[in-house]
Amino acid sequence: MRKVNLSLRKTQKDSSQQYVIGLESSTKGSSWVDPVLEAYLNLMARENNSGQSFGGWRAIQKYRDYHSPQRSSGVIDEIITYLDEGKIVILDLSAGPGEIREVLSKRIARQIFERQMGTMHAGKTPQNVVLYVEEAHNLIGKKADLTDTWPRIAKEGAKASIAFVYATQEPSSVHPNILANTENWFVTHLNNDDELKTLGKFYDFGDFLRSLKAAQDVGFARIKTLSSPFVIPTQINRFTPEKIKEQIEEIKKKRSN
Repeated sequence: MRKVNLSLRKTQKDSSQQYVIGLESSTKGSSWVDPVLEAYLNLMARENNSGQSFGGWRAIQKYRDYHSPQRSSGVIDEIITYLDEGKIVILDLSAGPGEIREVLSKRIARQIFERQMGTMHAGKTPQNVVLYVEEAHNLIGKKADLTDTWPRIAKEGAKASIAFVYATQEPSSVHPNILANTENWFVTHLNNDDELKTLGKFYDFGDFLRSLKAAQDVGFARIKTLSSPFVIPTQINRFTPEKIKEQIEEIKKKRSN
């Protein structure tokens, strides 16, 4: 096996310096190594073409636990494939650090949004998609630009067949543009005056601030929907499939009689 020297060397061409790695290609003056391989080699050597040192592979070593050699495709492509098939995708990001949660969730949301908008701009009907975000205050920062992914989804997602559902105990930490574009509200209990002050800015929730702080009854919510002009106090019963089946059977018996 012939050993190939991949060290850097300078070449003079048209009075400008060029760096050529190892063997030259069939095109005179060009490198045998393409830019992608060059980047990998620099990463391994932890040094760029100018001889400056950087973290290299050590900078990404801490993310090894979040990658698997058994995968052949990106997780985002897999999620979009499942959505196209009409399946439910549950992504648990609670185990990773905050920076991983924020970056990965934003990448997933951005690609779904761009795919939906691209389909709509092509004159086709996008697939109906519902995005659920738990603990939204950890992912949707209030300081994001209006052009960022989450505010754009809240403002423009509906026309691209995207429904956006989020849950939070800290409405003051959610981007104000997202709060302003929220059409359906389900509020149960808040014990912080700052959070109540934020909530009081929307619709007629200001009339319910005292009860929202004092009442902690399970299932008691103040609901504002797009079809209703006012906030309505509502007792939500516990979801019990067995009881619902019994009620359905009773309705069927009454109709048959």
